[in-house]
Amino acid sequence: MEDALITERRPIPGPQVYGYLRHVTGSPARHTALTDCLVEYCGQHELTFGGVFTERETHATVRSAAFVGLLDTLGLPDTYGAVVPARNHLGSRQIAAEREAQIAATDTRLIVIRPTAPQAGARPARTNPTRSPRKDAGHRHGSDQDHVSLHPPGTGTT
Repeated sequence: MEDALITERRPIPGPQVYGYLRHVTGSPARHTALTDCLVEYCGQHELTFGGVFTERETHATVRSAAFVGLLDTLGLPDTYGAVVPARNHLGSRQIAAEREAQIAATDTRLIVIRPTAPQAGARPARTNPTRSPRKDAGHRHGSDQDHVSLHPPGTGTT
């Protein structure tokens, strides 16, 4: 009898995610470091990194070309969500709030690797971003988001 491989030994892809960076100033090395951060996070959490959309416009708008590209990709059937190093990569507070709502409307998740510091009395951040991907296109995740710290608070910059 031939030994069948168990699932853990088969190359099964994890849920598909796409990165989003707002990189207006800084060196190409900084962009590479930020992308590497996304790739490393995805590897640690068994997520399949599909690529990164980078916004380089100095004047951010809610529907920038890079963000529209991300939204289009999030609409693909097997996409689990978007991953950003920190919430400020989505833009200013007002623009970020609108973008988060648009991501939630795609029925995918937003994963923030390094959330902002919690405010006094705030509930702790959730730490399990690898729930099973959506199985039914009609099932809504709403605005449920996952927040995970990859680096201890106060280390590194975005």
